[in-house]
Amino acid sequence: VARLVGPQHAYSDWRTITLHHSATENGSASSFSRYHSRRQMGGLFYHFVIGNGHGAPDGSIEAGWRWREQVEVKRPHDIQICLVGDFTQQEVSDAELRSLAQLVTVLREQYGIPLSGVRRHRDIPGLTTQCPGNRFPFQKLLSVLAQTSSAP
Repeated sequence: VARLVGPQHAYSDWRTITLHHSATENGSASSFSRYHSRRQMGGLFYHFVIGNGHGAPDGSIEAGWRWREQVEVKRPHDIQICLVGDFTQQEVSDAELRSLAQLVTVLREQYGIPLSGVRRHRDIPGLTTQCPGNRFPFQKLLSVLAQTSSAP
C-alpha cells in the first residue's frame, strides 16, 4: 500500500479522508472514470478505488489521476476513497475492508490525519446522502484504525 500511495507529497495539505461506496454491484477506476467523464466531472472523481472482485480484483487498490497529480476534488484537503459495492444492499468484503484499513493507515501516518478526520460521505454537513450505506462497517473500521496506527 505504501508503494501505491508513494512518498509524502510535501506540497499537499491533506486533512480529511472521505469514504464512499459506488452504489453499484461492480466497477473499477477505469469504468468510473469513463462514467465521470460523461458526466463532465473531469474523469475519475475519487483519489482511490477499492475493488470488490466484480470489475477489479477483490481488495485491489487503484490510485486515480487525482491522487497521482495531487488534485483536490470538491472539498479542499480531502482525500476521496470509493469502495465498489452498494452497502445499502450488501456487506463490504473482508478483502475490501482490509485494504481500506491499510490504505487509510498509511495516509493518516504520512499526512498526520487524525482518526476524527476519517469520515463517511454522509457525515459531511449539509449533504443529504446515505453514502456509503447503512451496511458499511464504519465503527469496526475506526476500531481497527485506532489499534493499528501511530497517527493522532
